[in-house]
Amino acid sequence: MAALGLVGAAAAVLPAMLEDPDPLGDRCRGTLPVEKAGEVLGASPSDLGVADGSRDPMLARSVNYWCTVQEHGVDPHDVPSLSIDVTDVFQDPGLDPSSADTAPLGHGWIGSHRTGHTTMLLSCPGTVSGGGLLVHVEHHPVSMSRSELDAPPDEEDVRFAAVAADIATAVGEEWNCTGAPGRRPTTLESSSTSRRPPAEASGTCAGLPAEQLVDAGVTAVTEGPAGQGIAETCRLHLGDDVIDLHAAYGPIDHPWGRSEPPLDSATATCPSPLNSARYVATSRDEQISDWLSDTLDAFAVASAERHDCDIPEIRATAPR
Repeated sequence: MAALGLVGAAAAVLPAMLEDPDPLGDRCRGTLPVEKAGEVLGASPSDLGVADGSRDPMLARSVNYWCTVQEHGVDPHDVPSLSIDVTDVFQDPGLDPSSADTAPLGHGWIGSHRTGHTTMLLSCPGTVSGGGLLVHVEHHPVSMSRSELDAPPDEEDVRFAAVAADIATAVGEEWNCTGAPGRRPTTLESSSTSRRPPAEASGTCAGLPAEQLVDAGVTAVTEGPAGQGIAETCRLHLGDDVIDLHAAYGPIDHPWGRSEPPLDSATATCPSPLNSARYVATSRDEQISDWLSDTLDAFAVASAERHDCDIPEIRATAPR
């Protein structure tokens, strides 16, 4: 899941905008749990400073804002930071749901996580445009190796996800979002994927017509954990070729990314804050196989059921 554009903007202006930490509790629109954020960043709350996009006059009356926090008075490149982005569900936040390395956040949230990223959707009908908000929180360490990115969640990841959940809860209270928020995560499911025979699928590829796939030449599937994430992916392996099945919920216009046009697609109507869902099949091979619509249909139905959406409607081809 890629970073939001506004987070990148916050990081770029951080050295110039980092402010004195004294009023920190009132910054980020009061949504930041200062003590817990200090624990995640390894700094005393009294040493934290903030670059607060919500103080921009252009954003003062908007639900969309960013906020970045890190230790005050040091080179910002030498210490970790915590960034918050809040957008309404009419915005395309720039997330890349085509990445397979995400897992459902769980614990009652509609959301996803991977190392350093937690994203949650809130239902706010009647109070914000589109009836919902997307809250994206990032933890930027000073550096992180590939092996650390791929490692299973540890206590630090859980602690960060809990802070992100506290922030989303506070955002929901600010905008009178309905329904009980999720709980503070105490565990996290690994976002790593597994490759297995079609008949043994138990995650995002579960429910596909395994016998039909094998007859079509599919030798294996690669899947992630299934749940109420905002994006899901299932990969079908056909020799040297692959077909990717993507599901995306909420404010994401291109659940398949922008590099490969979809071969087949489906849509579904969902309750707030998801509102709608997109399901697509993509491949470097632009030929549509006879069995693909049935496979995408099964993938979409299984994913929609997990998200309490209506039965998806399949289209012959998706817009290119």
